[in-house]
Amino acid sequence: MIKSIYLSKEEAEEEEEE
Repeated sequence: MIKSIYLSKEEAEEEEEE
């Protein structure tokens, strides 16, 4: 989802599935 990608990019930029 977009939310996960946004959070992942800001946090780790690794996982964008949850």
